[in-house]
Amino acid sequence: MVKDDIHSESSIDESIRISGSNFVWTEYDDYNNVYSLFIYNGSTVTKLSGDIVYYYDEETYFISGSNVIWTEANDEEEYDYSESLFFYNGSTITKLSDHFSSYYDYGSSPISGSTVIWFESEEDDEGDWIESLYAFNGSTKTKLSSSSEIFSIRISGSNIIWKEWDSYNEVYALFIYNGSV
Repeated sequence: MVKDDIHSESSIDESIRISGSNFVWTEYDDYNNVYSLFIYNGSTVTKLSGDIVYYYDEETYFISGSNVIWTEANDEEEYDYSESLFFYNGSTITKLSDHFSSYYDYGSSPISGSTVIWFESEEDDEGDWIESLYAFNGSTKTKLSSSSEIFSIRISGSNIIWKEWDSYNEVYALFIYNGSV
């Protein structure tokens, strides 16, 4: 049996995630009252964030290969009650959104390889807040839909499928996005 102590800390949380030889986990910092996010890539431990959003009943970070996504609370007043979404590709951290609202409705992980899906809160032309579905393919952010009735989102590699309610025709429609515009 081979075992290796990759990291020792008394405040490691139970929510450890694994993908291949990569692991992510959170640690609680009592002094600053925040959770930090770490990744182990098979040889090195790296701190990705010092202030992630953490809920006991909801997953707020995910891993697929060396790609990791997580949310952080916005400190600026203009972003009250919203979170920022971040993406790590194994070497670089990219901020995807300042108006993140949720990952998905039910079912699957919001990341597959370098493709990420999430909902973002946006103000429409009438001043109402709506939820829009977005995708990121590792380099480009794309708005997929602004329907308030999006369900059953699934992702595999660069392929995304979801169901939307068409209130005009009173039917559900399936939409597919294959990673290109």
